[in-house]
Amino acid sequence: MRSNHQEQIRRLAAQVYELEEALAREKADASILRRSLEAMLLISEAARDSIFSSELFERLADRLIGITGFDTLTIFLFEPECDRYRLVAVRGLPPEVVLSIKKIPANIGDFASIVAETHQPVYTSDHPSDHRAAIRGVDDLGMPSLMLIPLLAGDHYVGFFGLNSRQVVTWDQGQIRFLASLGRQIGLVTYHAQQAEKMKGSAAVEERLRLGEELHDSLAQTLGFLNLQMTLTGNLLGQGRLDEAQAHLQEMQVLTKATLDDVCEAIASLRTGYAQGQFLPMLQEFLDDYRVHSGLAVGLTIDDRASLRFSPEASVQLVRIVQEALTNVRKHARASQACITAEPDGDWTRISVQDDGEGFDPAQAVTPGSRQFGLSIMRGRAESVGATLEIDARPGHGSRVTVRAPVVGAG
Repeated sequence: MRSNHQEQIRRLAAQVYELEEALAREKADASILRRSLEAMLLISEAARDSIFSSELFERLADRLIGITGFDTLTIFLFEPECDRYRLVAVRGLPPEVVLSIKKIPANIGDFASIVAETHQPVYTSDHPSDHRAAIRGVDDLGMPSLMLIPLLAGDHYVGFFGLNSRQVVTWDQGQIRFLASLGRQIGLVTYHAQQAEKMKGSAAVEERLRLGEELHDSLAQTLGFLNLQMTLTGNLLGQGRLDEAQAHLQEMQVLTKATLDDVCEAIASLRTGYAQGQFLPMLQEFLDDYRVHSGLAVGLTIDDRASLRFSPEASVQLVRIVQEALTNVRKHARASQACITAEPDGDWTRISVQDDGEGFDPAQAVTPGSRQFGLSIMRGRAESVGATLEIDARPGHGSRVTVRAPVVGAG
């Protein structure tokens, strides 16, 4: 009877122990989840509004060193085209060590190679003696504990980040899972930043090609006209009709100056900062050049409620539309001033360019070099990013070009 009672007590004790173990595991899992969520928030804040640049990784490094509490941190990106890793951020290492590890080969057969092959964290608590050890410059710094964590976006390997500690760390599974989750979060942020940068680069190339085609059409039409004028002027000179020849020469001089202004404006357009990918900085950069070269007073009024958060591609096209509108004002309107306004329109923003010039008839024929040809270019640009274009103009009453574009994050 007594032995049965003791057996029941042992079973109950075992069940209590198992329950304690399960609760401890759940508590550890909950702690990992909480820390992962906190880390995700911090990493998201670090990545917010950052382009693929050193700034992004410096901000990530600041967050990581605070989250993990280790003594040193390094972030390396894999560059497959060069088969190497590039150091993009570091904390806690002396300058001479940083200099020696700025670029490391991908095939050195150490921890980095294992991480790249397995997509799993690799760690040690005896770094100087571990034959697999990576980043040998750290050996003499008295940091026995090291972990390398892969940066992953799904199955796509982006690079790794490394942590060192002066303490002998006993790595537990909860800590390893937590650090691996950080690697996945940073890998995803990095991968998307890389892809956005590639798309931005492609957009810049496409935009330069588009500007080149537009400039080619304008120059071809102008050069054809100049060639005709030169032939006519030569005939007039041969006939002794000097006054008429002089008039043709003056007309060619005016056209040549106008063409030079067009080329200067196109060059200014090519200089405008694609890398920013933001509407307002690009617009202000263009306006600074335009005011100097055109001599025209151009105002800029932005309603406080209007959002200027457009996609990078839309930002470029909207700035180009404003540029083309102001080019038309300079070439055709005989205006003394123009004004750009931005106003909210539901989930869209309405951007207008208005001048006090002589106006025009939008129904006139569209031919290269004409104001209407510029309007067709603007309309094509607007349609390419899902925007709409409206023209409000009539002879003697100035003109207004309005583009409506969807904003990012609306709805």
